[in-house]
This record gives sequence, C-alpha cells and structure tokens, in this order.
Amino acid sequence: MNTYLIKPFITVCLALLFALGGLAQDQSKIDSLNVACGELKPDSNRVNCLIELSGEWLVADPTTSLQYSTLALELAQSLGHQEILIKAHKATALSHGYLLDPESSKPHYLEAIKLLDQLGDENRKGNMYLNLGADYIYTAQYDSCMHYLLKALPIYRSVGNKLGVSKVHNNLAIAYRHMGYFNEAISTYRQSIAYKKEVDNREG
Repeated sequence: MNTYLIKPFITVCLALLFALGGLAQDQSKIDSLNVACGELKPDSNRVNCLIELSGEWLVADPTTSLQYSTLALELAQSLGHQEILIKAHKATALSHGYLLDPESSKPHYLEAIKLLDQLGDENRKGNMYLNLGADYIYTAQYDSCMHYLLKALPIYRSVGNKLGVSKVHNNLAIAYRHMGYFNEAISTYRQSIAYKKEVDNREG
C-alpha cells in the first residue's frame, strides 16, 4: 500500500471500527481505548493502542479483533520498526487463531519468527512456535500441531525455559490423546507436570 495513502486510510477505518457495536470483555475500557487511539498520532503508540483493542475483542469477537490487528499491522509496516512489527504480526496471528484459521495465522507467526531471528530472541521464537502449534490443535490438524511444537521444544531447552518446555509437553499430550495414543499422552503429560513442579519449586 502506498505510504502516502496509509494515514487517511487508517483514519477512515478507525472511524468505521469505532462505530461498531456489540459486546466486548470490558466495554468501558474499549470506549477509552477507542478515544485514545483516535487522538494518537499514526506512530508506534497508535499501533500499541490498536493491538490492545484487538486483544480486548479477541475472545468476545475475533472478527473485530482481526480488524484492529490488521490496522495495527498496516501502520506498523509503514513505520518499519522491528519490535512494533513483531507485536502486530503476533496480534494478527492471534486473531486468526481465535477464528480457527491456522493457515492464516501461520504466515504472521513465521514473519514474527524471522524478525526475532534478527534480534536473536530465541525465547520469543519458542513462544511463536508454541502458539502456532496450539492453533492446529483446535482444528484437529495434529501433524502440523506436532511439527511446530517440536520446533518450540529445543528452543525452550536451549534457553532454559522450563515453563515453556512444560507447556509444549502439555500440548503434545493433548495432541497424542486426540490421536488415540493414550500411553504417549500420559507419559508426555507427566513430563509436563514434572517441569512445572521444577518451576514452582524454584519460584517458591
């Protein structure tokens, strides 16, 4: 999209979105964020505001969530800031995930992973793979689910994120159970519990 046209395009879309009705998680917060986003300049602060709005709608109305996250991503792309782009891609991926559309969430997670590679942020790369794997659980695409969960696992191990390792094992156990591999599901779930206990003991 032509950068010159982005600002008026976003202004028009914001006006349309701010007029949307419906139920949200916290309507008073939604109203406040709508006002704040409308007053902000088209910079990283507006991107963050749009992402927050997207998050507020995520559970109640993922379609509206996607509209906000898409606006955030378009603005982030015009700004070209890596960290803001990562956040916007993740928000857009989450919206698609809640719409049970992992094939649409995947390119956004993978783009975020590419940017995180450039920043050397392995832990957040693991988070992206974990989220993408979880998206495929909800659509019963277990081969794809396990493919991405098994990408997250060595990353979490390499950075010592035992809670992440626990979450991966938990999701793998869910996939195994749905695939009918009950022994593997039980064994993997026990590993998840063991890693979670290590984290709890360390924090306690």
